[in-house]
Amino acid sequence: MSARAVTIPWFNPDGTLGNVMYRTERGKMFWYHRGGRPIAQMVYGLNIVYDRRISKVAIVEAPIDAMSIMSAGMMAIATGGTAFGRAKAELIRKSPIKEIIVVPDNDGPGREWARKIMRALSPCKEIREARLPKGSKDANDVLTGLGELELMTILENTESKGIKIF
Repeated sequence: MSARAVTIPWFNPDGTLGNVMYRTERGKMFWYHRGGRPIAQMVYGLNIVYDRRISKVAIVEAPIDAMSIMSAGMMAIATGGTAFGRAKAELIRKSPIKEIIVVPDNDGPGREWARKIMRALSPCKEIREARLPKGSKDANDVLTGLGELELMTILENTESKGIKIF
């Protein structure tokens, strides 16, 4: 296999580089820089949220999905997979984010990931859940198959899953 890969930098909330994700040019194989900050302690895109004081974001599993949503016109953050623990929840709780649109992948692990996010954050954040159309596996798939307008329409037409309590 070729070592050719796209690099995706992951920054800490203060803007310093925390780790680098490498993704093969073809296919979905990826890995992280050895010696970088553990991804379990990071949220992709959160540095932009802090820097620009953004209060409304979409949250997805993969950075490519976050980039897809951002290219369509909305800020997005990514957890880097279906794992979502206390460290990630705390980073989001401390952030300027007030409203979160959860955009799960269209599969069982994606739905379970969405439930974890909503349980962990709904007491202190307004949570909405987006439903991707049948046949679309994730936000990137919607963007590349149906376009920016359809992706934004899906994100804006969400149902509330929690109440804002602060």
